[in-house]
Amino acid sequence: MTQKNSEQYHEASLMPGSREPCFPVTDLGQHQKGSIASIRGDGRVVQRLTDLGLTPGTTITLLRKIPGGGPVTVAVRQTTLALDRSVALGIALRPCKGGRA
Repeated sequence: MTQKNSEQYHEASLMPGSREPCFPVTDLGQHQKGSIASIRGDGRVVQRLTDLGLTPGTTITLLRKIPGGGPVTVAVRQTTLALDRSVALGIALRPCKGGRA
């Protein structure tokens, strides 16, 4: 039996099939906000992010991006998190009401 759980692709999504434009967290500018539309990636990563409060519909604010592919710092639910850029790329956002803040 092989370990496929770590290789499987998982997604937590707010509205599957929605046609609203989405963009990754890394597209936000400093202190801009977006609403989480979906989280994609390894099942363990998706579960961990969900456990940390990153769930579809939640507002996320980009605090800092380290140039050259470094980590991304975000604020979500009164918590500051540092995310690996590859993880941040798997978090799709929609503009907050009134556009990106």
